[in-house]
Amino acid sequence: MKRYGAISIIGEPNVGKSTLINALVGEKVSAVTHKAQTTRARSYGLMSSEEDQVLIVDTPGFNKRPGGLNHFLHEEILSSVHGVDVVVGLLSFSSAKEEKILPTLNLLESLSNPYVLLVNKFDQQNEASARFWSEFEKNHKNLEYISALKNPVGVKTKLLRLIEPYLHAVDEHPYGQDEYTLNPLKMMASELIRETCMEWLHKEIPYELAVRVLRLEDKKSLTAIDAQILVTLERHRPIVLGRGGQMIKKIGTQSRKKIEALVGRKLLLNLQVKVEPNWFLDERTRREVGFGSIV
Repeated sequence: MKRYGAISIIGEPNVGKSTLINALVGEKVSAVTHKAQTTRARSYGLMSSEEDQVLIVDTPGFNKRPGGLNHFLHEEILSSVHGVDVVVGLLSFSSAKEEKILPTLNLLESLSNPYVLLVNKFDQQNEASARFWSEFEKNHKNLEYISALKNPVGVKTKLLRLIEPYLHAVDEHPYGQDEYTLNPLKMMASELIRETCMEWLHKEIPYELAVRVLRLEDKKSLTAIDAQILVTLERHRPIVLGRGGQMIKKIGTQSRKKIEALVGRKLLLNLQVKVEPNWFLDERTRREVGFGSIV
């Protein structure tokens, strides 16, 4: 019997959502850096076996601060749970205090979807945290402990054990066995460029930075991409460019290598830096940088 289901993963920034989805899928479908809120738009991965297929929706880490970009990130999270069979709340083992995990639990309780819990970063345990989670699991039975980064083996088994009651029988899986994402190439290229910006500029540029792909064209011997790096303040533009254009060159070189590994062919990448104050207030721009559903 074949089974299928859709899940959405939600949690606070830096609990390891993108690392988890990449481990489950076996390929890189979500941007990963140590900077909070690297994931901006929802990302889709597929975990498939002969029997089971699960569509996984990665979401931005939710931020409790009101206003600005956070408002639209919160809307993105709420929109991502529509139509899924179960929501996976991801907590961090190192957040062994009730006030640290309460925002995630409150959000899960406010949803109409059923939910289960994964506690990530199990490798960071100590006596105090082990004692906290031992008490916590007495009132939360649908829970498993994982370490998506240090020990991804077994993560799939633990997740399937939690979500098995919510999978439903199908004659055929909706997607092919060899498919691992529904993300269009344009979105994945944008996220890889933004990931690289976060790696190089995490101390200088706030998380409002975004990437808009203007052109993606497959030519005979290569793929050509023109993209804009959007910043909200004029003083951020020279930081992204760097002295004599050295920083934008580094970002371009590293981004090109990542995208070439993704598409398996040579890439011509042209990057520009543009100042667009409050770009996130414009609906068209939000969609151009990846906000909104693609399925």
